[in-house]
Amino acid sequence: MTVAGGYGVRWNLFIQDFNQLIDVYGQEVAKIIQGNCHYWIYLHSQDNSTNEEISKNMGKYTTTTYSLGGSTQKYSAPSSSTNIQLSERSLLNPDEVAKIQRPYQLVISPNAPAIMYSPDISQWTFNAMLGMGDKAHNTRLIELDENARPERGGKSTEQLLWKPWEEILRESPAQSAAAVPRRSESVLDNKPPYFRREAKLR
Repeated sequence: MTVAGGYGVRWNLFIQDFNQLIDVYGQEVAKIIQGNCHYWIYLHSQDNSTNEEISKNMGKYTTTTYSLGGSTQKYSAPSSSTNIQLSERSLLNPDEVAKIQRPYQLVISPNAPAIMYSPDISQWTFNAMLGMGDKAHNTRLIELDENARPERGGKSTEQLLWKPWEEILRESPAQSAAAVPRRSESVLDNKPPYFRREAKLR
């Protein structure tokens, strides 16, 4: 996956949660796969570890927090205090990530994460222009695609192999008989003595 990315090959991986990667490839390889994914598109997940990983990958930001306080005592004027400080917060907490539902999706890119609107494909303008989504049109489209596929096993798709024995059979019977050794002739006749059964080493 890492090498293919350098050649311009784009991979699309679809999983329900990150535990599927761990079950198939293991913890270390799953981390490598996650690190090589430049764009994450999150739809929805009930897995807490997946939501925590999404929240962690989105990063944090600095926000201002206010705190107000006051006191009143008998025979004295009331007092109040205001405290303003900067604090760090996750861009989205895991529980907030879990609340994302369709038609919205969370897109995490190298630039900045964003919540995008993703309607059903039947609501797109190109769907009305191209006819996609219509059941009758899709049926005809699938039939045309299936009929355009070449049948396997025919003469047009048969793999051509070099068959040297056919050239020998096309020659004269005498040459064919000379080319094929007789059963009585041993192939080991031209071998050294230690390959022959009747030879004895001295």
